Amino acid sequence: GFSLYNLYKKHYKKPIQTICTHIYFSILIHGIIMIAMYISEPLRHFVYSITFAESYVNLKSPFLEGYRICGLTYGLSQTAMVQIFGLFLMPYVFEKQNSLLKKMAIILSFPIIIISSILAGRSGLFATLLFLPIYLFLKLLNSKISFTTFFSYVKFVIICSISLSILFYAAYHYLPKKFVSNALYNTKEIIDVFKNKSIIVNEVKPMYFLPNNPITALFGMGNYGRSDYFYLLSDVGWIKSIFAIGLIGTIFMIQPFIWGILKYFKHRRILGELAIAAILIFSSSI
Repeated sequence: GFSLYNLYKKHYKKPIQTICTHIYFSILIHGIIMIAMYISEPLRHFVYSITFAESYVNLKSPFLEGYRICGLTYGLSQTAMVQIFGLFLMPYVFEKQNSLLKKMAIILSFPIIIISSILAGRSGLFATLLFLPIYLFLKLLNSKISFTTFFSYVKFVIICSISLSILFYAAYHYLPKKFVSNALYNTKEIIDVFKNKSIIVNEVKPMYFLPNNPITALFGMGNYGRSDYFYLLSDVGWIKSIFAIGLIGTIFMIQPFIWGILKYFKHRRILGELAIAAILIFSSSI
């Protein structure tokens, strides 16, 4: 990352802005590829024949049938989260554009990022709902309360509403029927989570447990529980991490993210939307 920044610094006048814009458009292009793979079965098989995704992706999910799409990656829920990073970056990228045409293109690209995230899994949409109040809270901290601030919030809600209307219209009329009957239908699970009625949550609850051995709990056993001789009955990343590198190793692993959140929070007034995007991305990574 540091080397990449130096390369951007050498070639662009505004390296951070350019990196964020390039990440945003990379996510957008990947979203278009994912939607195209969802629509076209031959394209989907062609991409998977290049990436060998079948060797890595969880085959218990309806991935081979094309109900969930991982695009050029090897993840489903993780990919859903990465696509949502585009949503977190959107206000900053939008703010930095001078051209009205580019601003319009960014607003219209918003539904593509949301749809692509839904195609990969529910985690991205769940994170969006979870982090929306945090986004609004950080916005409130960054700005003084005034009529202009209030108007910008109203404008934000209107833009989101219009974009979501475009999303549902496009999804209903142009995407395969399985998008409404399967992908959108499954997103209701997110509402069930907040109601504490989720089937998925009940399935995941027993997967939260610590090693019985205190030494293993502290230092780990050097194995993520996905080897031939040891299979850990948990699909929770942090539990696998504790079994592999212990609580101490896991704390070391989280540290850079916490450091990033605190650093950006400290400089939130100077960095504005960039700070908010970074805080949300670091938080959702944890």
